[in-house]
Amino acid sequence: MKRLLPLLPVLAFFFISCTPTYFFLKGNLKRNYEAHIEEVWEATLQSVEELKLATESTKLDAFGGEIKGEMADGTTYTIELKRLGEKSTEVGVRIGPFGDRAKSDTIHDKILSKL
Repeated sequence: MKRLLPLLPVLAFFFISCTPTYFFLKGNLKRNYEAHIEEVWEATLQSVEELKLATESTKLDAFGGEIKGEMADGTTYTIELKRLGEKSTEVGVRIGPFGDRAKSDTIHDKILSKL
């Protein structure tokens, strides 16, 4: 164990610098987009429409936004946008109560194709 202590700073740097673009946490798949929140919002609305997802509510302000709805099979979804900077926006996609990585990936891929 003592031999590993000098390696801790190197390992910490490695894990911090290798942060993935996507991360799946507690059923929520998040991704950062290098675009203004309004651009990402429009791309997200277009994606939801093209994927034929029913929308129950939408709200947007200068700091973030949220789209909630239901899929054809009755599963709920939530898409949250968060302004990180002038041209940086985080988007989180959650499908159902526990998340669905594959469906969340599909939504993110569609958003990315619109930007």
